[in-house]
Amino acid sequence: MRRKALFQAGQLFFQKSNAMLLYKFEAAIPWRVALSLDETGKTLPTEGAPWRPSGSLEAETGQTFMGVPLAEILGTIESSGHFIFVTTPQ
Repeated sequence: MRRKALFQAGQLFFQKSNAMLLYKFEAAIPWRVALSLDETGKTLPTEGAPWRPSGSLEAETGQTFMGVPLAEILGTIESSGHFIFVTTPQ
């Protein structure tokens, strides 16, 4: 089951399900990746624009993404609308 995050009156809450859908974007600036609950990327910062959609991922509470706990990612998304990773070349 998918878990959809919603904002209401500044609070993040979840519909009934086990996973949530996050949208992934790549910045024009090399090695930057953003996650957002907004499929259009409207909540992404101007720094790094243009942001290119790079798919989506389902994440469950308790998981980590690129070494960061999902709870931390969601907290940052709630306060700023996005979470930015600075990656390194592989």
